[in-house]
Amino acid sequence: MTIKNSLLIILLLAAPTVKGQEFRYKAVIGEVPRDGFYRIEAGTDIRARAATDLRDLRIRSSQGKVFPYLVMHPDAALPTDSFHTLPVISRSVDSVQNTIVIVENTTGQGVERLSVASGNTTVSRRCHISGSNDLQSWFSISEDLPYPAGASSTSDFYQVDLRFPLIRYRYLKVLITKGRGEAVDIKRVGTVRTGSERADGLVSNPQASFIRRDSSNGKSYIFVRQTAAYPVDVIKIGVGGIPVFRRSAEILGPVDSVSGRSLLSSFVLSSDIAVKEGADLLISVPMTGAFKVTTFCVVIDNGDNLPLEIKTVATFSKPLSLFTWLSAGTTYELWFGNDTLRTPNYDLEFFRNRVKGDEPILSYGEITGAAEPKISTAMKQKTKNPWVLWSVILASLGLLSAFTWKLTREMSRRK
Repeated sequence: MTIKNSLLIILLLAAPTVKGQEFRYKAVIGEVPRDGFYRIEAGTDIRARAATDLRDLRIRSSQGKVFPYLVMHPDAALPTDSFHTLPVISRSVDSVQNTIVIVENTTGQGVERLSVASGNTTVSRRCHISGSNDLQSWFSISEDLPYPAGASSTSDFYQVDLRFPLIRYRYLKVLITKGRGEAVDIKRVGTVRTGSERADGLVSNPQASFIRRDSSNGKSYIFVRQTAAYPVDVIKIGVGGIPVFRRSAEILGPVDSVSGRSLLSSFVLSSDIAVKEGADLLISVPMTGAFKVTTFCVVIDNGDNLPLEIKTVATFSKPLSLFTWLSAGTTYELWFGNDTLRTPNYDLEFFRNRVKGDEPILSYGEITGAAEPKISTAMKQKTKNPWVLWSVILASLGLLSAFTWKLTREMSRRK
């Protein structure tokens, strides 16, 4: 036996067994009418079972082949005709590193909402908005609005929605405070058309239930329970009774036996950012990072004030869809439910900017448990007997030792 053959046998015997990827769920994708690119919207039923960013999702054919896909975020899904970019009159940074942008309201209508696109960042700031009709005299509209950190995986910027009472000034000034670092990179400022479909880029999760408990320590505890672990990007809280308020608040995760409740987010609950809805005020609270839990607790610090009357609590997630190339006549399935998997590295990622957003949509069927590969009855009987497994292991070790000894002898003879 040659040295090459001996080495080959040793490597084959010593090679580890690679365990296949295990998934808990699957769903059959609808019929593909023709070859081409398609979009599959990941509903709340998938989002509750898959990883938050869908990194564990795989598209498989009936033959077991894996097909690449892109996860498309709401930045790309927002209808282009719903966003109206406002002309920038000036863009500056003052002596203390506050970022100041002045835009002109060219909509011809009143404005009660601005969408500001900023360079991706992990820092949070505060924001002040004022208005003017002559660029000389400025009047305060809203102060100390939260300007949360954010990042988009589809572009180098993310968008922040700023809401305030209806105004009709010709010019608007957006001032973002310095914080502890440098200025903020403002890409553009615009308005989103009121009433446009899914203009806020959010999908409503199934209705959550909640219980409020007011404590003698001056805090209110809102215990929220979702019907499943839906991802939460935004929480909308309805407040009744008092018309003006400003309270510090935080969101705590489920109780952990070791560390207690983990801090998921902190924010300011203020009537300044509320939208009138009937007799109540509705406040949208964006999360700095999506979390995915069944239960969480909103803690409101009332100080010396009376507790707020919490009317509603609703959770929302940013819509995610899959963009992929599929062939007609082939059956495809979505497999997911394995948090140990990393985000796949597909070539399709380099062509993300070619996605038009008008691709046909494919639906998927009922989500079921992902069945394990079928094993023959004879094999099952053998694997139930531990002596069979030990015999195979010992035989492999014996062969490996014999080939190693023979290889050593041949190498010694050639010296």
